Amino acid sequence: MPTHGIAPIDPYAQPYADARAQLTPPHQSQYAMNDPYAPRRTQPAPPQADPAPQPQQAYSAPDPHAQQPYAAPDPYAPPQPPYPDPSAYGQPPQPYVDPAAYPGPYVPQPAPAPVHQPVLSPYVAQAPPQAPPAPYPAHVAYADRSDGRPPMGPPPGDGERKSAWNKWSYGLIAIAVVVLAVLGAAQLKARKAEASVKPLVVALSQRNASARCPRYITSVLTNVGSVRLDSEGRIADRTDLTGPVCDGLRNLYKPGGTAELACLTNGGKCSRNALISVVSISVVAHESMHLRGQLDEGRAECESIGESEAISRTLKIPLQQARVISYLHYAGMNPYTPDRYQVSASNCAPVAALEADLPGDPAILDRLRVQTSNTWRELAT
Repeated sequence: MPTHGIAPIDPYAQPYADARAQLTPPHQSQYAMNDPYAPRRTQPAPPQADPAPQPQQAYSAPDPHAQQPYAAPDPYAPPQPPYPDPSAYGQPPQPYVDPAAYPGPYVPQPAPAPVHQPVLSPYVAQAPPQAPPAPYPAHVAYADRSDGRPPMGPPPGDGERKSAWNKWSYGLIAIAVVVLAVLGAAQLKARKAEASVKPLVVALSQRNASARCPRYITSVLTNVGSVRLDSEGRIADRTDLTGPVCDGLRNLYKPGGTAELACLTNGGKCSRNALISVVSISVVAHESMHLRGQLDEGRAECESIGESEAISRTLKIPLQQARVISYLHYAGMNPYTPDRYQVSASNCAPVAALEADLPGDPAILDRLRVQTSNTWRELAT
């Protein structure tokens, strides 16, 4: 129904206004909810003089339950901040901050350790990630592991592992090398002498026999040649010579070794090596007679004195010098041997032939006889 300047009367307006007036306190703060149906009822604040500037003081949050000045509690108003209204001190309104949500002063936190994430290919089946293996104790040695992992090296932090070799180890190695060198040199020296003497032994014994020179300590302790017999009395195939005898024979096979024997016929002074060679030839001749089959010492001595021609042919020395060697064997060595070795012109034909036809000047032969006897006794004792 149209009205002509007269507002309709709301029958519910007055009762609602009366109820609102009863619920709303006479004083209301600026934070109260606006009522669209009723005017805002607030009591203006009493005039105040401009406050003098005050030094800034530490802020302390007031009790939220304390009665706020110039404002009455509004049951429909939102929750009030725990601090006073900043506009009362001439400051603009501040946003509400809940004290319970304030994190406190900033404390820098350590950055988390990076986590290695392997790149997984969608086309290749990848094994699930495994925890890193526990560190191995320091006493575990380098070894291959049976679980398929790489070989285990030294423990972390130890650095380069120290070598087990020290100066004592190197010293022992040096001593072992020296000993092996000495033994090897003695072995080589003996084998070389044996190979040189074998043709002489074969020629005198008239069989496939050989000589053996001492290698190591036997060359010092032994100075007598011998031929061994087995349990059935059979003669061995070699003669065991002493160190000095092998040395005298070795001198003959050196370059110019037989040239030293020229003193036997020209009257010159014989060197020690030449005299040792004369004694060595006589010893090999005697032992070769045993290898030939003669076990009697006297008969072997007599036969060895008569082998001057075989000696000269094998050693490539003049026959006259070989006869002088046989004479010195009889005159310079045989008298200083045991009785079973001694021979004379009456029981040995080669000795009688040498006495009937001396191989040189008697004065030279007598001087050589004395020198040979001294050398023989030196080597045989």
